[in-house]
Amino acid sequence: MMSDTALLGQRFYNARLSAFGIPLSITWVVQQSWVGGDGIQYVRLVKESDPTEKKTVAATVLGNRRHFVPAIAD
Repeated sequence: MMSDTALLGQRFYNARLSAFGIPLSITWVVQQSWVGGDGIQYVRLVKESDPTEKKTVAATVLGNRRHFVPAIAD
């Protein structure tokens, strides 16, 4: 299981492609991490360009490159 503090602040790109096959340049930042009542670790992601847009996913999804790709720091 991933550590709560290891994920906080990490950035991920959305791995989906647009309708034209171009990678979407949406960056998500891990804002919160917790273990749910079902024993699964979840993370709250905040869209970097629009902090009002948020989503909650299982932390394991961040390791699946079909969904998210880690952002490399410049």
